[in-house]
Amino acid sequence: LYDASEDELALLLTTKLKFHDVGGGEEIFASANGHLEVNAGTTLDMTAPTVDINASTAVTIDTDTLTVESANSTDPLVIIKNTTNDANGARLQFVKDKGAAGADGDDIGVIEFIGDDAAQAQTTFAKIVAEVSEADNTDEAGKLSFFVAESDGTDTALAAGLILEGEHATDGQVDVTIGAGAASTTTIVGTSQFNAAATFGVDDTGVDVRLFSATASEGVLYDASEDELGLLLTTKLKFHDIGGGEEIFASTDGHLEVNAGTTLD
Repeated sequence: LYDASEDELALLLTTKLKFHDVGGGEEIFASANGHLEVNAGTTLDMTAPTVDINASTAVTIDTDTLTVESANSTDPLVIIKNTTNDANGARLQFVKDKGAAGADGDDIGVIEFIGDDAAQAQTTFAKIVAEVSEADNTDEAGKLSFFVAESDGTDTALAAGLILEGEHATDGQVDVTIGAGAASTTTIVGTSQFNAAATFGVDDTGVDVRLFSATASEGVLYDASEDELGLLLTTKLKFHDIGGGEEIFASTDGHLEVNAGTTLD
C-alpha cells in the first residue's frame, strides 16, 4: 500500500520484500507488530564508515564466533563506556549457564592471547581461566589462574604461574600459588610485609634460604641438605644492637672472634 497522505510505502502485515529471487532467503519483513527481520541465506553485509545501533534495552547476538578485525596498527580497539554520573563503572561478564547443576572445576570464562611464533604459527602465549573451585550452594568458591607458555626446548605448553583460589567454609581466606615448579623464580621488587607466619619448604624436605649482603659473597645461607645456618665469610652475628661491639664472626677462614664492647662473661 502506498499512502499518499503519509508519503509511505507499506508492505502490510508479514508481506516480504525479497531480493535476488522470489522464495529465496534474502528478505526484509515484519514477522509481528514491532518486530522487523532482515534475513539472508548465507551472508548479511553492512558497509559504512560508521554503523550506529541504538538499542535502549539489549542487543543479542546468537553465534559461535564473533570477530572484530582491523588492518590498522593498535586496532581493533574495544571500548565499554559508562556515562552515568555515579560511582559505578561498566561491566564485562562471562556467564556459564549449563542448564544443569554446576560442578567443581567448571570453567566459567577463558581469555586467550594468541600470536605468531618465529615460524608464523599461531600460538597461545598466555591465558586467563576463571573456574568453579567449590560449587556447593551457599558455600561457593572461585578460582582464577594465569597461564603463560613455557618450553623444554622442543615442546611448548601453558603452565599456571599465578593461581588465586578462594577457600570454601572459611571466611576471608584466599590461597595464592606463585610460580610453576621448584625451579621457578619469583622476584619481589620493593618491601614485602608478612602479617602472619612464613613457611619455607616442607618438613623433611626443606629448601635453601639465601640472604644477600651489600658486600659481595657475604650474607646468610641456610643449607637444607646440611642442616646448617651459615654466616658467610665475615658476616657478623650481632647482639643488643646493630653496629655495636657485641658480636661473633669469622674474621678469616679458621679464625672465630667473640667480642664485647666492655665485658665478655
